[in-house]
Amino acid sequence: MEQRASPVMVLGSGRLSLRVQEMLQAKGYPVVHMHSADFDEGEHTEIQESSLEFIQAQLMAKGIASMSAIIIADAKDDINLRLLMAARAVVADTLIVVAIFRGAIIDKLSNRYTNVTLVNPADVAASHFVDILENGNGIVRRPRVFGGAIRRYVEPTHGSIV
Repeated sequence: MEQRASPVMVLGSGRLSLRVQEMLQAKGYPVVHMHSADFDEGEHTEIQESSLEFIQAQLMAKGIASMSAIIIADAKDDINLRLLMAARAVVADTLIVVAIFRGAIIDKLSNRYTNVTLVNPADVAASHFVDILENGNGIVRRPRVFGGAIRRYVEPTHGSIV
């Protein structure tokens, strides 16, 4: 597998951001991942700046300016929107892909930012499920070790349901 030169930054916590990170790494992308908790100011921290300025400083410290793309994939829309605003304020031209679960938000923001793609993960999954049915693909469940526990995930394949 060929290693890609410029890293991709993945922001967010939860299964979606973890899967995005895993899939990028499997395709040879170097990944810089920051959890949503990395942007919490904390009760004992005396911050003179706004929350967005704090996030911007954290992003700059992790090298956001050198990233080929930024993927924001937290499970909460409000966190994704804050991260989008902070990231776009720091880098103007870098491609940013953002998970937004509420379609009304996508409708309102679709023309507000340049070089930003807003994606509803539920729409992607739904279209994938329908595609599997229409193309006669089956589903294989494979055990996967993650964090010491075996978890199952669904992977489309050609063939029968196992």
